[in-house]
Amino acid sequence: MLAIDLLNENGNKFANYYYCNLQSGEYQEYLYHFMEQFDCNPSIYHVEDSWDNYFYMGQAIDSEYEHWLENNR
Repeated sequence: MLAIDLLNENGNKFANYYYCNLQSGEYQEYLYHFMEQFDCNPSIYHVEDSWDNYFYMGQAIDSEYEHWLENNR
């Protein structure tokens, strides 16, 4: 679990942008990327826990972070 005190200021801003908006409680881009990539039937909790899935999401998060950095400097 990510916690505010585990990330620096930029890390917290990105986490708030990409994972969950703490002010509104709405899920952000991460959940949409996850659901687009994987068969989430019957729920997101049924996606296989595999290294392939882990590496795919790692690349997606890295790419989104780079995009976010370019637009938030």
